[in-house]
Amino acid sequence: MPADVYMIYKISESLKILKQYENAIELGERLRLRRKQNINNLINLAECYISIGQYDRGKTILTDVLNIEPNNNLALDILERISV
Repeated sequence: MPADVYMIYKISESLKILKQYENAIELGERLRLRRKQNINNLINLAECYISIGQYDRGKTILTDVLNIEPNNNLALDILERISV
């Protein structure tokens, strides 16, 4: 099971790099159902939503990250960039 979670995340991350955001989001959301507190997945998912212009959804997910890790610098940096 942990290997499945890791593979889903890595595929989603790879799809983001390939700019296949919708596919990356689909896998990221599946993983989110399994592991709601997987920070790496949440950040990847937020970045994908932001990349397709769904800023509110991205902000919501980044807020989830900050509820888990209040000092997560990456989440704070992304929020700062999109709030300008």
